[in-house]
Amino acid sequence: MIYPELHFTGQVWRPPYEANSQLLQITSGCTWHKCKFCSLYHGTTFRMSPLSEVESDLKVIREWQPWARRVYLTGANPFALSYNKLMEIAILLRKYLPYMESFGMFARVTDITPKSVEELKNLRHMKLDSINIGIETAHDLTLERMNKGYHASDILEQLSKLDEAGIRYNVFYLNGLGGKGYGVESAIASADLLNRLHPCIINIVSLTVFPESQLYQEVLDGTYEEEPE
Repeated sequence: MIYPELHFTGQVWRPPYEANSQLLQITSGCTWHKCKFCSLYHGTTFRMSPLSEVESDLKVIREWQPWARRVYLTGANPFALSYNKLMEIAILLRKYLPYMESFGMFARVTDITPKSVEELKNLRHMKLDSINIGIETAHDLTLERMNKGYHASDILEQLSKLDEAGIRYNVFYLNGLGGKGYGVESAIASADLLNRLHPCIINIVSLTVFPESQLYQEVLDGTYEEEPE
């Protein structure tokens, strides 16, 4: 018997607490791809899955997992899609998986910017109930040095919109990202900002500099010194 396959391209990541979720590829790669420390999507060009491909995968899921309650949309930041595209995907999810209770995905802080609170509320009504966001830190000097593409004020503004819209969000704090001597500053700045927001989960992970990252070269040439334990 030949089993149908879902479309998955490049690296596929999901948070540990999404282990029981049905995965569905919406994008592959990252829209930004400029963070100095990141090698998660090394070698994978950003691609948005055509709706025809998404629908094809949903037909397979409906056949093999018709009772799926939770769907996690894969890709570095599927929330980069426009509001209208996300609504089209939400409609397809409800069409093919009538027992689905919720869906979630990864996002960059800047993916939230073009979406109004009203649009976010509409997506919440369509069962988008949580987003995972790698803020990394709220220390502006580190954000700038690592080419994150936003500042702490942007984190506060955009995640506050999620609070208002009733969409839960989990954040990732990257311990040691600022390099030697900036650990305390980064921790205090991040704690101050997160105390003004309402994250559901704060995931604390530690920096590992991989050879594929731009930061690795800075370690080799001595312009970046890692924070010790």
